[in-house]
Order: sequence, then C-alpha cells, then structure tokens
Amino acid sequence: MDSIEPARGDDGLLPELRDFRVVQILGRSPKGITYKARRLVEQDVVALKIFKPSLCERKFITELSKRAESSFVLEHKSLARCLGCVQHGAAVMLISELAPGQSAAELLRFKKALPLPRALRVILQCANGLRFAKSHKLFHGRLHPGDIIIGEDEARVVGVGLGERPEHAAWSTKDAYLFEPLVYAAPEAMPSGKIPETSEGRAAADIYSLGAILFHLVTGTSPFCGGDEAALESERRRLKSPVQWPDEKTAALPKELIELVEKAMSPEPRLRRDYDRLITQLTQVVAAAEKSETAAADCEKTLEIPLASETRSGSKAGIFEPVS
Repeated sequence: MDSIEPARGDDGLLPELRDFRVVQILGRSPKGITYKARRLVEQDVVALKIFKPSLCERKFITELSKRAESSFVLEHKSLARCLGCVQHGAAVMLISELAPGQSAAELLRFKKALPLPRALRVILQCANGLRFAKSHKLFHGRLHPGDIIIGEDEARVVGVGLGERPEHAAWSTKDAYLFEPLVYAAPEAMPSGKIPETSEGRAAADIYSLGAILFHLVTGTSPFCGGDEAALESERRRLKSPVQWPDEKTAALPKELIELVEKAMSPEPRLRRDYDRLITQLTQVVAAAEKSETAAADCEKTLEIPLASETRSGSKAGIFEPVS
C-alpha cells in the first residue's frame, strides 16, 4: 500500500487504497477511523481500522503487527478476529473480521437502555468470548461500548489481544462518555496504574469493564461522569458502593443483577468473580429475565383476547338480559 489519499464517497470522505475498496465509515475513535472495506485479492469484506500513529502509544504501534498475528487464533463466535496489520509510511492499518450489527455505543446513543434479557445475553456472549481469549492468554485491556458489536443473534467483541490501554480522550464531543475508555476501566487499569501481568489480574480488569458496560446497558446511564483519571478517582471515593444506581431504575431491576454488577465492579480485583462464576450467574439471571419476559408477554396476550361470553357490543351475555 503506497499511500492513503482522500476520495469523496457516498458516505463522505473515504480513503483510496490500492488493495482495498473502502465502502463506508463504521466508526471513529480518538486513535483512528474504522471502515468497511473489500479486500481486492481475497474478495472478502473486512473491518479496516486506520490508526493515527501520532495519537497512539509508541509501544502499541510497534507491537501491533505481532499482536494482531498472535490473536489470529481467537476463532470464536463472540469475537471478531484480527486478520493482519499493514504499515506503510505514516499509515498503520489493522484488518479484522467484519462483525455485523451496531456497536453498543451506537445503540446507547439512541436508546436509553436495552431490554433486560437482551442486555444480559449480550454480556453473557461477550463473557464467553473473553473467557475463550483468556484460555489463549489474550485479553482486551480497554473494553468499552464501542468495542461490542451487537448483531441479530450474537454479540462480538472487537480488539481483543491488541494491547491497547485505557487513556484520556483525545478530543471533545458531547457524547464523549460513549467512547471514553476510562469510564469503563478498572481502577488498576487507569493510565497511571499498572495492570497486573498475571492472567487472573488482566482478566479481572476486563471483567470490571463488562460489569460497567452491563450497568450502562440496563440503566441507560454511564457508570461514571468523570472525564479524566483524577475526576473518576474522586467520584469513586465518594461512593458507598462500586457504582451509584439511578433511583428510578433500581426498583425495577432484579437484586441478583445488581449484586452481579457490583461484584464485577469491585474496586478490589481479587473480589471480582472469575469468568466461570460470572458466566454461571449470568446464565441464571438471563433465564430468570427471559422467564419473566415470557410471562409478561403471555399476560398481555390474555388481556387482548375478549372473553368468549362477551357480546359484540362488549357487554357480557346474561348480565343485562331479562331472566326468562
């Protein structure tokens, strides 16, 4: 690939690449832009993220190609696998499987919250994918709603194994909380902190992020408001529990869900459930939520069916008729 030249496309300004036909913009982040593109040699459709090296950690850019290659083993229905990395001149491009659907960030932008069973299934699927990645000693590190693509039947996590770390936002936007990794990052994963090098420690940081994203999905509210590390630390310090639940939402949520989220978001990594226990509890809460949803739907159907004894006028037979 010799260069990246801008070209006007149907969806705005698109890059013109020798080995790709770029179709549309899929999303933006502080570090770069992700596109939907067709590889001209392989003739498959992929996600192509073009990074801005000046906004990325030097170590991340240096190791990206190696990490993309090592994460190729992550063949799982709940993960979007990396297919390779190309660097030429100032352009650094990551090629990944295209996960159909919308990111959780996009859905949260237009909906206040997801239906409870749907939100729980999304996080359960993500937890299964991340547990699989952990078995290969690969982790995410900066999981946030923009990294979860929600399809019709399956949610998929993108960016696993790339070695990115949460960092302060590189721009200002009215929807910053949807893209700000710090809001969903574990205390030990903050820019000034040091994530443990052990598999359990790194998995615990991803589990915290899953809990924070689940909180956002079921409440429609960001878990925290702080835009930088100091503000977030101050906000967490004032709380009596790991996260502050909106009063108007808490009463309608199962106590098992609240306990699950708060356990996942414990400030102490050792107090968070591991993937096996998290997935077991998620499965139970999903089953209960789906059962409740089915019962509510059946109740609504029953109320819509007119009683067999009702007349066309709506009155019940015999009540206003003369007794013979």
